[in-house]
Amino acid sequence: MWLKADEYEVLDDETVRAKCPHCGSAARFKLVTAGANALGPKMGH
Repeated sequence: MWLKADEYEVLDDETVRAKCPHCGSAARFKLVTAGANALGPKMGH
């Protein structure tokens, strides 16, 4: 899941709030900082 700058709100260094692409609700996503998906948010909420 990739978001444009106007599609999310930064809550802290590790968390963003965005609209879930699956259910449409506002959700918090923890950013992944290690591993194969290190540059994207962790999926699921």
